Amino acid sequence: MAKPHQKIPTPPSQIPQGMTINFGELLRQWDLNAAKPIIEAIERKRGTKLISLTYNGNPPTPSAITPVVLNPLEQILSEIGEVPRIDLFLESGGGVTEVPWRIVCLLREFATEHLAVIVSKRALSGATHISIAADELVMTPFSVLSSVDPTRRHPLLPKDANGTPIPTSVEDLKHCIGFIREQLGESYNNQNLALII
Repeated sequence: MAKPHQKIPTPPSQIPQGMTINFGELLRQWDLNAAKPIIEAIERKRGTKLISLTYNGNPPTPSAITPVVLNPLEQILSEIGEVPRIDLFLESGGGVTEVPWRIVCLLREFATEHLAVIVSKRALSGATHISIAADELVMTPFSVLSSVDPTRRHPLLPKDANGTPIPTSVEDLKHCIGFIREQLGESYNNQNLALII
């Protein structure tokens, strides 16, 4: 929690594109000292290096896993180096479809023997993908995972009031194409399907 008149650093999701930033310095500006004893206790008990990827959805923390997380994760892993075991403490409502696979690949490059994900509350959608890719998944009775139906954004999809494409479930798109095929009946062919879509 920021003290009165204390400037809260700009979160990575709000940094202008093309601007370089030292993520180590940014993390030092965010006062994480209260978390250090907890992290160190978990590392001692489990014999691991612990990395936290936590999205609480409240400013200044961005609410979704996006590509912006990859650069600081790469820097953190480079500083840690290869280690036998890595624990990822994960809290997220999900995010961009392609990013979880990249996160898992990065973690596996540096965890030479064992990768675990610790979910204390929720790891939804894309965060569920990360969770189930681990060698070990640690959860409490109150932890939740969710369905993993990818959602896509595409310029040809319907747009909201701001002109931004509305995210659409891949399953919904599959069902839509199935419905069109069914309605076309005997006149179905790829050309007719393409014209309708």
